[in-house]
Amino acid sequence: MTDFIRTHTDAPTPFTIRPETWMADAACATTDPDMFFPAPGDAGMAARRICATCDVTDQCLEYAIRNNETHGIYGGLPARTRQKLTRKDKP
Repeated sequence: MTDFIRTHTDAPTPFTIRPETWMADAACATTDPDMFFPAPGDAGMAARRICATCDVTDQCLEYAIRNNETHGIYGGLPARTRQKLTRKDKP
């Protein structure tokens, strides 16, 4: 259980994040995470510029789709664009 990020109760919760190895290499790892969750109407261009310099955008995008992330910028794409991608993949 040492791979869990601990909560204030120091016990895993359904929302506990298990970091993946690629996350340490992400360009966003040392930036303000709020930038990747822009306010409604904000296209998140600052976050997208950071993603454009990142070596792990494919892994990040796959992570967001696999975990059904419905908010934020992952792999350089906002949630609405990711949803369109997953709809295209379904028969």
